[in-house]
Amino acid sequence: MQDVCKHCYGATGIHEAEKTIPDKVMEVILAEAKYIASSITITGGEPATFPHMTRRICNESGLPVFVMTNGMKLIEGITPASVLFSLDANDARPGINPDTILKNVLGYNCNLACNTVLTSDLDLLSYFEKMKALNKKLLSRGQHLREWKLGFVIDRGRATKHRNLFPDIDVVFKQLRQLLITYFEDPPFHLAIRGFLYTKFLTDAYLQSIKNFKLQEKRNPCLDCYGRGEILTVNTEGRVQMCTVHRTVSEPITDSLIDAVLKLLQRNEFTALTYRDWSECHSCRYWNICGGGCPSLAENYGGSWTGKDTFQCTIMGK
Repeated sequence: MQDVCKHCYGATGIHEAEKTIPDKVMEVILAEAKYIASSITITGGEPATFPHMTRRICNESGLPVFVMTNGMKLIEGITPASVLFSLDANDARPGINPDTILKNVLGYNCNLACNTVLTSDLDLLSYFEKMKALNKKLLSRGQHLREWKLGFVIDRGRATKHRNLFPDIDVVFKQLRQLLITYFEDPPFHLAIRGFLYTKFLTDAYLQSIKNFKLQEKRNPCLDCYGRGEILTVNTEGRVQMCTVHRTVSEPITDSLIDAVLKLLQRNEFTALTYRDWSECHSCRYWNICGGGCPSLAENYGGSWTGKDTFQCTIMGK
């Protein structure tokens, strides 16, 4: 079930498909997580590949657990707070059956959320009908579809080797227009359009309207990130990370998760940064909007810590 998503642009997830958190570290997490966290999210590699680990976290942590899955297999014996599943077309995930995935995720008996990437073969309007039917089933048992997230495939990571995935932008926007007309007649659930869809509407008039806006250059960009201070990541090496995408700034979990977190908070890799460190970006017309992007992504994709975040550059360039 690993590495089936051709459109994946991530470079920071699980490095070894069959590797998971060491048992000793798992014991520490289960004992202490409830003292420093309000919930746990299980992400990739695919949680169904490690059902025993997933069951332990769901059943023994004492916290609400959110599971992110490709939906290709149901994990038996868990009752998560919510499940976020992927529903894509066959060009992105060859051999999948959308109806089988929908049947599997209904087996979790909880609220659901769905993530769909707009690729060439995806029929957006037919998938919208599937989402409405799914939400109707959920409502009938007192649950609901929390959100349907839509985003573009982007020219990064694994997707660069699969050019056939990239859809015709005009076709996509035509489908989106039809979808939104139908959606707003009677919105059945929350719809989130992610990625660089919004940048198609960043007109010169809009850029002119914010010309007087100036970033607070002495501010730390990582403090503006949704994950900073709110999300801790435990990776498959049994280390805790402050940044969800930056694996090298981490501390090992030995006898105490709390001690590892306290040591991590004393690291200055993030706290020493300010927006003015991105001198290479100051002349860009989008500087006041993006602020130089994410330093972790900039370094992970072959750049420097305060160099260009080419992911953000790709988005703004659209």
